[in-house]
Amino acid sequence: MPLFSIVIPTKNRPELITQTVLQILGLKFQDMEVVVIDNSDAETTSQALAQIEDERLRVVRTGKLSMPDNWEAGYCAANGEYIFLIGDKVIINPFVLPRLRRRVEQYSPEVLAVNWYPCAKVKGVKYSRDGWATVPSEVIIEKIRNLDFIGFCSLAPIGYKTILSRDFVRRIQARFGRMTFPLSPDYTACYMTLFNSREVHYYTGLTNRLHPGAPSNGLSSEFQGEMGRKFLADMNLSFEDTVKFAPLPIVTVSNSIVSDFFHIAEIAGQPYRHVWIDKTAYARFLFEDLMSLNFRLHLDISDRLKSLYDYMEQNNLFAEKTIIAVMGKYDLSKIEARANAVNMFKALIARYRIPVIFRLKMIWLKFVNKFFMDLQK
Repeated sequence: MPLFSIVIPTKNRPELITQTVLQILGLKFQDMEVVVIDNSDAETTSQALAQIEDERLRVVRTGKLSMPDNWEAGYCAANGEYIFLIGDKVIINPFVLPRLRRRVEQYSPEVLAVNWYPCAKVKGVKYSRDGWATVPSEVIIEKIRNLDFIGFCSLAPIGYKTILSRDFVRRIQARFGRMTFPLSPDYTACYMTLFNSREVHYYTGLTNRLHPGAPSNGLSSEFQGEMGRKFLADMNLSFEDTVKFAPLPIVTVSNSIVSDFFHIAEIAGQPYRHVWIDKTAYARFLFEDLMSLNFRLHLDISDRLKSLYDYMEQNNLFAEKTIIAVMGKYDLSKIEARANAVNMFKALIARYRIPVIFRLKMIWLKFVNKFFMDLQK
């Protein structure tokens, strides 16, 4: 039995998955298996991987599964003591597996999480000199419940950066029938993990990276692109279903993550209901998300903004109502748009923790100047 199962679900991306597999096998770490869960429509992926001669590689052919079902097949196929499920666009840095092995040998944790994007250390969390932190699961749950997405995403065992004990996964599967659920398997598995564990062993070093240009189901769903439509169609879901369990059904990726939280809380028998949400904070969260969506993708958000405005009226959120009434008109007024551009840019920097030290000038030219040019059209 290998120590690690590196499980990689994939679909219709033979060149990408081949690059990823070769990169992982090139790490020269022996105590592992690489399990590709091939959900492709044709045989091109399996044929490409058949050219790789390495006893650590195993290909499981599925096909015609939804993304959550394909992830579930991956968890079921793993034979290692620990399951490290990653995407076919993930690059694992060379030092990761040896450091994970040392942590496992020392503490035998059920849940570990690593980093695949630069982020600051979270306030209130104690970090050891070697970059590890042991964080109670309930602390991470509070982050999402309080809509602290930066703190939550920095610590949570979200898909692609999570290593789970196989025994832990099997207990969850035995109790709830499966590990992943619609909509987003990376977040539903994360919530299921948090609701059934005491702590997460989190490593702060930048351990994983993404292949540049690899498309995202989440982003495509947000602007209702073809890839997002196919992603939802595989689960017999509509765009409205992505936020079915959210307090307010406004379609954004972030709100779908909130929706998944309440969905899994219900399945896991957790006492979290919409009453736990601070309505003012939730309104502000949705407003910032809609502004970001419009700013990044230039989509018409007027209907969604109207739904948010009605929600605020119904809940007497008058302090925020004025902000909605004024800033909501920014796309209709060049003067207000110019005045708000800098503030929106700052919000994006704060929200996504963009490494501004060396990219600030480039980002400013790319986004803000384009925004101003669009206003003149």
